[in-house]
Parts: sequence; C-alpha cells; structure tokens
Amino acid sequence: MTFPRFWSMLAAVCLLGFQFSAPVRAHADTYNIVGLANDNVGFLGMDDNGHVVFDKSNLCGFACYETYTNGGSAVQTNTIPPFSFDFAKVPCNASPCSVSLNGRTASFLNGSQLFVTAGANPPQLLTQFIGIAGFLAIDGVGDIVFDNGNADRWYEAINVSAAPEPSSLIFLATGLAAGAGLVRRKLAI
Repeated sequence: MTFPRFWSMLAAVCLLGFQFSAPVRAHADTYNIVGLANDNVGFLGMDDNGHVVFDKSNLCGFACYETYTNGGSAVQTNTIPPFSFDFAKVPCNASPCSVSLNGRTASFLNGSQLFVTAGANPPQLLTQFIGIAGFLAIDGVGDIVFDNGNADRWYEAINVSAAPEPSSLIFLATGLAAGAGLVRRKLAI
C-alpha cells in the first residue's frame, strides 16, 4: 500500500500547524523549593552538583559543617567538604536585590517575591515569601539558596528542568518520521 504524496504533505502541514495553533507561555526552568537548615547557621557555599554547605560552628562549639545534597538529608562533618564551589551571592536584607550567574538571575522583588530570569525570557515567579534576609545565592545550573527571615529557615529552589518541552518532542518525532520515510524511499529505489 502506498501513501500518496498529497496525504504526506497534508500530514506534515497539519503537524506544523498544530505547533502554532495554541501558543502557551512556557518557561524552560521548573523549580522545586525545599527547606534546609535553620537560619542560625551560616551559608558557606554551593556547587553545580546539588551540594549546599552551611557552617554550624557557632552551634557546635567547634568546627562543624552541614551538607545538603539536592535538598535531601544533611551530612555533618568536622572539615569543610572538598567541593568545587560555583556560586554567586549578594547580601539581601531588603527588596529589591538580585544575583546573576551563567545567564540566570535570581531576584527578590516587591518585598516578598522570588523571581528567576533566564536569558531574554520574562521573569518567572518562583515563590512568595515574606521577609527574605541574609544572602541570596545562585549556582551555575540555576539552583537558588535564600534565607526566609520570618520562617527562620534557609531554603533551596532546585532547578529540576530535565524534561524537554512537549513541542520539542513533537518536532523530534516529525523529523524522525520524515527521515525514516526518506530512508525507506531510498531503499525502495
């Protein structure tokens, strides 16, 4: 059974038209916000592998550090963990304040809102907290650490953008189908 050229072209036009028929504003970044340590500890640093390290020496009475990995449970050590820290931070005791690294900017605006901006995209509201205090920090992959002064906790906004957008998957499937058709046609000749 052959598939007429007209129907192939009609299917391609329909798939292409589907891409633009219902535009939806989409952000490339998706965040999961988790609570970390209480804010009586000092923020020491973070890296691109999901590690966030706090200095708890004032609570321990000796050198001790607490490390969270991707917002999970903490590991306490007596020495500074040997991570390759990659982050930028700014003091953030009043709105507005912003910090940027690798094309992303984390901003605390309007007294209670945390935004992230990637490239030329419009700002994306991550969460609304009352009273960010201390530091606002961002790492190379877009994870954000901030202190909520009213809740007395450090929080991490973890960038969990791993899945491609649905329209990208449709374009990929369309391209693969077209490529398979060309290969099939070449083999038939």
